[in-house]
Amino acid sequence: MSAGDLLDRLHEGWTNRETYVAHLHLTTDDGLVRTASASLHLTEIAEGAVTPEAAGRTLAGLLRRFLAELEDAGLVDEHQAICQDIGSLSRVDWTEVGAAFLDMQDAV
Repeated sequence: MSAGDLLDRLHEGWTNRETYVAHLHLTTDDGLVRTASASLHLTEIAEGAVTPEAAGRTLAGLLRRFLAELEDAGLVDEHQAICQDIGSLSRVDWTEVGAAFLDMQDAV
């Protein structure tokens, strides 16, 4: 197995670990899933359609607001756990996350 094959398997085919883990956090927490769906619906109303890029920007903002709310509420352990789990938010390919989230919404 090549190093590239190993990395693909480690990240389930995602661009990098940060993108994979950010997507997991956005799609496994029921509250975040509902909030993200509602946010994307508002984006669709405002823009007429939601591109993967627009979805990615919306989801990035949502996750950043969620992390800030955890910190503001004094839930430092939860905030740190998610930040440590994801790593660098700047390395997340938000367009890829947005496209996957839109695909997930279409499948529902």
